[in-house]
Amino acid sequence: MALDENLSGLIGRVYAARQDGAAWNRLGPEIMAALGARVALMTTVDLARESFLATRFFGPDDTPFAQGLADYPELWASDPTLRWASRHPHARFCASDRTVEGDYESHPFVAWNLARFNASHWYVCYSAPEDGLSHSLSIHIPAAQGAASRETLRKFRLLFEHVDNAARIQLRPPALDQAGAAVALDRAGAISDCTAAAETTLAQSDGLTRADGRLSARAPREAERLERLLALALDAQRNGTGASSLLVERGGGGTPPWLVTLRPTFADYGGIGATQTGVQVRWREFRPALPDGARLQLVLDLSPREAEVLALLVAGHSLESAACRLGISRNTARVHLQAIFAKTRTTRQAELLQLCARLEAAGD
Repeated sequence: MALDENLSGLIGRVYAARQDGAAWNRLGPEIMAALGARVALMTTVDLARESFLATRFFGPDDTPFAQGLADYPELWASDPTLRWASRHPHARFCASDRTVEGDYESHPFVAWNLARFNASHWYVCYSAPEDGLSHSLSIHIPAAQGAASRETLRKFRLLFEHVDNAARIQLRPPALDQAGAAVALDRAGAISDCTAAAETTLAQSDGLTRADGRLSARAPREAERLERLLALALDAQRNGTGASSLLVERGGGGTPPWLVTLRPTFADYGGIGATQTGVQVRWREFRPALPDGARLQLVLDLSPREAEVLALLVAGHSLESAACRLGISRNTARVHLQAIFAKTRTTRQAELLQLCARLEAAGD
C-alpha cells in the first residue's frame, strides 16, 4: 500500500514516542483522526482468562463517552470481539459485524456502543500471544459512516503493526541487577536470568535448587511455601501482591538461613498501563541480630535513605516529622515515600505500615 505523507509522518511519530512516555498520550487521537474513528482503545489482554490487564481509552470529552468508560468494566465480558479473539489468538484481526451472533443491531454490546460512543461498528487488531498476553488497538467508527472502508482497514492494520513493534520495546522486563544472588522468572515462573552468585547456590543445592527450570527449596515444607508465594507473586497484577519473603534453611552447622525476597516486576506497553513481566527473587543470609529496620530494608529492597524514611514512619513519625529528622525537604521525603509505595505495591501510608507489621511479625 502506498503511504501518503500524513500516514508516513504518523508512523514516524509512533517510533519517536517509545522514547517519551507522555507522547503516547497524543498517539491515540492522531490515530483516530487518521482513520476517521470516534473512539480508540488500547489494551493488554490475558487471552487465556479473557480479561483485560490494562486499558486506555481515547475519545471525545463528553458525558456519554465518560459514562461509557464507567460502564465498560461491567460489560467487557459480553464483548463479542474479545471472546472471538480469545478463541482465535493468531487471527490478529476481527470486526464486530463478523463476530456478533444473531441480529446485529439488537445485540446489547452494539446497542451500548451506539448509546455511549455513537459508533455502530468497531474493529480490533491484536498481537500474536506472547506469555499468554496479547496487545490490541480497537477503533469505533461513527454510526453515520457505518462500516469502515477497505482502505481504512488497510491503514488500520499497518498502523497497528508499527504501534505494536514500537510499544513492545517498552515492554522489556527490568534488567536483573547482577550484584548478589538473584533470579528473574518469566510470567510462567521459569527462570529466565540468573546471577553468578545465584547459580552457585542452585548448583550446590544450598537450601535452594533448580527443578525443571523453576526455583524450588530443598526441604519439602519450604518448597511448598515457596511455591505458594511464587503463585501469588506471578498473579500480582490481579491480586495486588507486593513484595513477600520467607526464610529457607541451608546445610546446618550454624549456617544462617536465606532470607528470600520475591518482587513482582512490571513494564509498560505503550503508555497504557503496567503489565506484569514476571518476578525477581533475591536471597541473602539472614542474621537475627540485624539492627532495627534492617530486615525491612532487605525484604523490601530499599535504598538506605528509603529505609530511613520508612523506619521513622514505622516508629510513628509523620512524613513532615521524618523529613525534619533527616534534614530533607517534605517534597524529597514524599519522593522517597512514592518509591517505597512502588516497591511494596501499596498506595497509602496505613497500608504500608500494615505490610511492615506483617513482615516484622513473620520474622519473629
